Amino acid sequence: MKLPHYHFSSNSDCTEFYFESIGNQGKIEKVVRFEFFNKVLVNLAFGDKFDGSEDFDDAVVSNNGDLKKVLATVAQIAFVFSDKNPNLSIAIIPVDEKRRNLYNYVFKKHHQSISEIFEIVGKPRGFPKIKKMPYQPDIEFELFQIRRKIQ
Repeated sequence: MKLPHYHFSSNSDCTEFYFESIGNQGKIEKVVRFEFFNKVLVNLAFGDKFDGSEDFDDAVVSNNGDLKKVLATVAQIAFVFSDKNPNLSIAIIPVDEKRRNLYNYVFKKHHQSISEIFEIVGKPRGFPKIKKMPYQPDIEFELFQIRRKIQ
């Protein structure tokens, strides 16, 4: 995805990234953290950084008017992380229904460009017996998992 995004930085092992959202609420510090579930799967978590802390709130709604740019920044960070860790899968698990709807919209809208770089699988909504299947834009998903395609 070649969309405008914010400049970001990371810690030394590239498991935590930082950037500032700049919008109608002012500057809001954001954190993107990759948390290991096991040796091959990490969770991508992001949100607003708490003042004076390394912790962040992944359920807050900032309303800073720059959602597209924030999501493009998170996508760029996932690309950088996967470039450094091509054998890891990245889980994207929405914290609420609003975000689930948003992530479904983003994956559907950008499916073509995302699937050029990543294999996409997920847990389809309304299919309790299916734990994971290849992503299909016409199906709503509960969660997503991406893994860098080997070029």
